[in-house]
Amino acid sequence: WTSIPSMYYLGMIALLIGIFSLLLAYYVFKKIHPERLYQLCLAIFALGFVGMLIGTYPYMIPPYLTLFEAASPDSTLAFMLWGVGPILPIILGYNYYLHKIFSGTTNVREESYEDA
Repeated sequence: WTSIPSMYYLGMIALLIGIFSLLLAYYVFKKIHPERLYQLCLAIFALGFVGMLIGTYPYMIPPYLTLFEAASPDSTLAFMLWGVGPILPIILGYNYYLHKIFSGTTNVREESYEDA
């Protein structure tokens, strides 16, 4: 399924996911560092995604179609580059702008579910 070099990378990723999961469980049960829970969940998700990519590279549809066989012609990729390239920074900038505007608009109640 995997070759020797990618098996080492997958082992490292699995070890990191295990460490982050134990750290996440520790923070949840001890109720400390609640601000780090979201970052740990994102890290676990991203590492799982990277592990999936490493495990299936170079196949898009294992074991039949490789990434290079599934790619579009160069003219289509160039058209997509010039079509998406200028728009993507605008979309990311707009999302950042909206995040800055709406980041402080929620009210935190005095009571939480832990107090009940």
